[in-house]
Amino acid sequence: MPRRFSDNQIDNAKRVNLLDYLSRKGAVLRRAGSEYIWIYRDGSGEHDSVTIKGDGSKWYDHKRQQGGDTIGFLQEFMGLGFKEAVEELLNGEKPVEEMCSTEDEIRYGNQNQKQSQKKEFKVPKRNNDMRRLFAYLTKQRFIKPDIIAYFVREKSLYEEPLHHNIVFLAVDENGVPRGGQMKGTSTLGGGFRGTLAGSDTRYSFGYRGKSCKLFVYEAPLDLLSYLCLFPDWEENSHIALDGLSPKAMLFFLETNPQVNEINICVDHDAAGIEASDRFRDILIDKGYAPANIHRLLPSMKDWNECLKQNNGALAMPAQEHPSVEAYRYTVRDLCEIIPRPKRTAF
Repeated sequence: MPRRFSDNQIDNAKRVNLLDYLSRKGAVLRRAGSEYIWIYRDGSGEHDSVTIKGDGSKWYDHKRQQGGDTIGFLQEFMGLGFKEAVEELLNGEKPVEEMCSTEDEIRYGNQNQKQSQKKEFKVPKRNNDMRRLFAYLTKQRFIKPDIIAYFVREKSLYEEPLHHNIVFLAVDENGVPRGGQMKGTSTLGGGFRGTLAGSDTRYSFGYRGKSCKLFVYEAPLDLLSYLCLFPDWEENSHIALDGLSPKAMLFFLETNPQVNEINICVDHDAAGIEASDRFRDILIDKGYAPANIHRLLPSMKDWNECLKQNNGALAMPAQEHPSVEAYRYTVRDLCEIIPRPKRTAF
């Protein structure tokens, strides 16, 4: 007979302090008065719209205008079902009572099902001209006009008419649109970024070449920038991930078995360094030879920052991983403390 969580178990899961839970997971939390702001990153960039009460009992996403308790948080942001969320919060504790379901399970289950229902993907309309797209990409991002023109001709890069955002369309091997990302052309602040609603995130903006080499980037602008920096790109394949998820990379490799060399070109920052190591482990587990997995490290924070620097603009420097920096300082200090052994001539 199926088991359910007891009311006591569910109450204990709800009472888990969300701030403590996130801290144990290495999350970034910033104090704001009596609350905390959870800083997280996904495919559309870095976000600070989620606040958590000071006692860690409730959260609220101001962008989506919804909130809830700790169980709901794991469902919303970690993709867990009700059962998996409760088990996670109870450190693996299993349901104890033999019964079909509780009102909580029905409520959370329906909520999770509703959230997981996939929206239909609709290709955004194209603007009659692309003046803002060309102006932003050439003047602000220094992307070469011929690179822009190529992807415009392929209809995978264009400007939409409503807000004049740039659309980076993801198509399958038959040229059928499957999803994509959008980037604002405003020069104020960080600008809008987002994944198109209903996108099949197995597909990504990019280019399919004929060689056995694949180059993987964190975002479409990084991809375009790399093509500007290294002109001999057309023989190889290039894809832009939806952030730092390996999903599109693994699907591309699955559907393109001739590719056996992977070049990881994600950002030169803490998140990118961790992701590149994670990607390498995943690829080795998939059977790819370690010698054929390369980390191409931009000299600045990312490839567009490198392109900015090449064009004399202010560019953001690379950001080393704190653990790597700490290791270097430790080794340096040890070298100063421990004297080198004297060399003996024979």
